[in-house]
Amino acid sequence: MGRHKNLISSYFYNYQRKFWADRSRLKIYNKSRQIGISFLLAWQAVMSVTYKGQDFLLASSSLRQSKELNYKCKKIIDFLKANVGLNIRLGTNNKEEIEVIRPGYSSNRIFSLPSKPETVRGFAGNVALDEFALHKDDREIYAALLPTITRGFELSIVSTPLGQSNLFYEIFTRRDLYPDFSIFQTTIYDAVKDGFDTDVEFLKRNVDSETWEQEYCCQFIDESTAFFPYELIRSCVGECSIMNDSPNFLGVDIGLKHDRTVITILSKVGDKLKIKLQKVLHREPFPKQKELIKRLANENNVVRGYIDATGMGIQLSEELKNDVLRPFSFSLQSKEKLVTQMKKIFEGKRIEIPDDRELISNIHSIKKIITSYNNIRFDAERDKRGHNDMFWSLALAVEAARRPTTTTTTTKLI
Repeated sequence: MGRHKNLISSYFYNYQRKFWADRSRLKIYNKSRQIGISFLLAWQAVMSVTYKGQDFLLASSSLRQSKELNYKCKKIIDFLKANVGLNIRLGTNNKEEIEVIRPGYSSNRIFSLPSKPETVRGFAGNVALDEFALHKDDREIYAALLPTITRGFELSIVSTPLGQSNLFYEIFTRRDLYPDFSIFQTTIYDAVKDGFDTDVEFLKRNVDSETWEQEYCCQFIDESTAFFPYELIRSCVGECSIMNDSPNFLGVDIGLKHDRTVITILSKVGDKLKIKLQKVLHREPFPKQKELIKRLANENNVVRGYIDATGMGIQLSEELKNDVLRPFSFSLQSKEKLVTQMKKIFEGKRIEIPDDRELISNIHSIKKIITSYNNIRFDAERDKRGHNDMFWSLALAVEAARRPTTTTTTTKLI
């Protein structure tokens, strides 16, 4: 184990080493995005099976995240075998389970799975909950884990904040209710002080102020003015598995200068709309935007689509107009209709979105604003980043799916 301590000293930042060195059975970490904490959890899992002889469960918010953690574990195992002569071989080795076999010892396993109460219930071993603020059924998951914890195993809870209506916020802030947790927090500024190499000002310039405070400065954002609370959005996060014969619908929010163009394609699977694709274009010239929209509509057999026909979108939407793609003009009235419609669809669990933190923050940033003339306006408090382009693109795709189609086949966009 001594050689591994040397590796930790050489390859890990101080904030990572502090978390690793803490021997508490219960740990919670409020952290900035992209500072290497998920990698630390993978390291923790590998050490558990190779040196402690204890199984380890990495529970993530989605299948995509669990696959990424599984991949990190395999890379760590390969690194240790090559650099410190780790004497192990792998038995079962797939996207969900890694069986580590040590000569002379029983085998142990790392499970990397999407987090569900039934996934964690009955598991005997150490557990890490990655991005726990995103987990649906978080209280049920925690309750299912309690018997495991009481048998002497360790639990690590890690996440970037996502509002105040989840168990991650409660455990992190309520020492009176959860006194046995060791608490850790690392903002992007803290990470840079410890040697983490990133361009902080570049990151800050390219996100809105609320996203910056939450995603990089570890702030739990007040949800009192949000029209779409995080808890509501979180309830509609899923894997977005699509059937090939599902009808597809398109929405495009147009931007060029400060704003981005966002293209969303929804698939209708049963009575649920699922995001099949969402593509963000940064300051692309209109001819390129036009060609890409045409290509994506053709490749995905879109049966109806709406394109932002406001401001800079007027010409592009007219050039793309045909039996399938229609211009859509934003106004106070049309935005109110779209937002109200979206709220009902989210409340009815008739939409499924991926666990994309930027999309989730974009939806959450929609606010009901009273203008100086006492009119109602639904939008974000505008800053240099833009105006909820991912949300409005999604809302247009939902509107396209809501309207009955007049044709049974798609029109080829020449």
